[in-house]
Amino acid sequence: MSFSRPINVQPSLGLARACVYCMGLVWILSSCSSQPQQPATAQTDVTATSAASEISTQKFSISELLALAEQSTSPQMERYLLDATARLIARSDFSEAQSLHERIIPETLPDQLKIRYGLVSAQLSLAKSNPAQALSLLAELERQSYININLNEQITLAQIRAQSYEAQQHYLKSAQELIFVEPLIQDLGEQSYQNNNQSIWRALMNTSLAALQEGLATTRDAETKGWLELAVISKNLDLGIDQQVSLLQRWQTKNPYHPLTHALPEEVKVLTEIKQSPIQNIALLLPLQHELSGAGQAVLNGFMSRVYRGKAQRNKQPIVRIYDTSETSHIATLYWQAIDEGAELVIGPLKQENVEQLADIDLPVPVLSLNYIRGSNIHGSSIRDSGFPTNALYQFGLASEDSARMAARQAWNAEHKKAIIIHPKGDWGLRNATAFSDEFAKLGGEVLSLQPFDNPKKYASIIQKTLHVSNSKNRIRQVNRILEQRSVSQTRRRKDVELIFLVALAAQGRQIKPLLDYYYADDLPIYSISNIYSGEPNKDKDIDLDRIIFNETPWLAENHTSSKRQIKNNWPRSFSLYPRLYALGADAYRIYPRLKQLELLPLNGMYAFTGYLKLLSSGKIQRTLKPVRFKNGTLRALPPLASSDFEAH
Repeated sequence: MSFSRPINVQPSLGLARACVYCMGLVWILSSCSSQPQQPATAQTDVTATSAASEISTQKFSISELLALAEQSTSPQMERYLLDATARLIARSDFSEAQSLHERIIPETLPDQLKIRYGLVSAQLSLAKSNPAQALSLLAELERQSYININLNEQITLAQIRAQSYEAQQHYLKSAQELIFVEPLIQDLGEQSYQNNNQSIWRALMNTSLAALQEGLATTRDAETKGWLELAVISKNLDLGIDQQVSLLQRWQTKNPYHPLTHALPEEVKVLTEIKQSPIQNIALLLPLQHELSGAGQAVLNGFMSRVYRGKAQRNKQPIVRIYDTSETSHIATLYWQAIDEGAELVIGPLKQENVEQLADIDLPVPVLSLNYIRGSNIHGSSIRDSGFPTNALYQFGLASEDSARMAARQAWNAEHKKAIIIHPKGDWGLRNATAFSDEFAKLGGEVLSLQPFDNPKKYASIIQKTLHVSNSKNRIRQVNRILEQRSVSQTRRRKDVELIFLVALAAQGRQIKPLLDYYYADDLPIYSISNIYSGEPNKDKDIDLDRIIFNETPWLAENHTSSKRQIKNNWPRSFSLYPRLYALGADAYRIYPRLKQLELLPLNGMYAFTGYLKLLSSGKIQRTLKPVRFKNGTLRALPPLASSDFEAH
């Protein structure tokens, strides 16, 4: 490898990360547990011996290891303590692990045990959400003991470093770290090798396209370049199916000995099958007049921008017919008309009522709707053996409730258990408040109060009431009255609340957030929905939203420069009003040829402008968004949710 430092592959926070983490623990345990054979009751002062005379302590329980430690002297005592500590880390008992770890004096350890001690120390730092400290400990360990670190310990060190980079969102570094040790892992068996390759791939899929392309331009290592090239092919939203398949075939020819050449990721492998039966005739059902005309036109512009881009790239494009839904009360009439005129797929409608009308009829031609029906199940649909609805209604949209449910999961993962919700009056505000509340309760959290608002002139009094600041002021006045003198006291807010969930648009949030800070909630985490961000960077105004955590589409959270620049240049005013709807239209274009891919691989998903997309058994396309927060008036990325399997979407 040409780079000097192993660069970590960032596994996703789901199964792939767990596989790597567990492998690392197994190696630490096996590395720490080798020792001379002896009776369990013997008191022996032993030093390291040859591997031929060593046995594993895996058969001992933690309590037995601790008993052995009590009966032994250094350095055997420390070996047992390290074994027990590693076992406690493996079962996430970090408090007890830390307690054992503190009993060990590293200065007294022989060189090999210092390495094991350093690895365990780094894992504990990572477990305590301090990846920077973990990386520092690993760097110091390498400086002091590089020539003594054996192969298994090198693998473990790289995996801990990869996880630390992941926690810091340095996904490309994490991936490169695992690529660095990939030749070593190959000797550990096929399963370990495949797990590592899957972790590399997931880390690269967590990396932004811009970072992948930048890494590809600078790396000189052939194998790393192969990983990055395939990741760019898979993740580049500007490529059509034909282009992806052509580039994939070229990649396979160019990389005959790459680890993925004969074991392609499933989402890449299925592209060739999709190319064999392309959809050639599409109907778009959108409102192009009256109150929804702006929204409908934004979706249409987003979709057609991709069609024109595909034509410019000389990719064969489908015939697209557009049907205006503005003045029809019977959407089924337009649906049947589209079929009579040759439609093989219908995209739309946008209005929820129209989607629900289509859900009530048998659909001989599949529909990719641009909104969701009320409730979690498609009315009247039976489920095939594959688990997908027979009436072929695939629901895709931008429901803000997705963001609300993710906020509940974030709050719970951050160990905030008691919430208050502040939301605007009306159906939209209540729906988002309910989505958060239901998800939070399902996880075990408690919503202490729901406080609606409407009139901006009453924001201050509403917040005082919600935070019980007015009660605090009343108590101070009562004490002053009783004592007949001014007491030294401080106004306080209620102390039983651990977080605030704020449902608000950007303009509302810019007024409410400073009031929350003023009324003593400046130390409380504040979560919100994606609508808290206008979609247009405005540092001077958005500084009033600082600290607010929410979940945004990659379209707005990441820098999709070429795609957004083209659209903003063509429709600047419309884009500023409906930035997410442009992403919805662009993704509808990207999704339609890949519905089969999503259906064949329900455990896999696709990275798109509107989120990471997976098809659920209900026919709903689930979105996982990008966690972000406002800092100094700008968006800053946050680590993804600890669980990527978020079925509540």
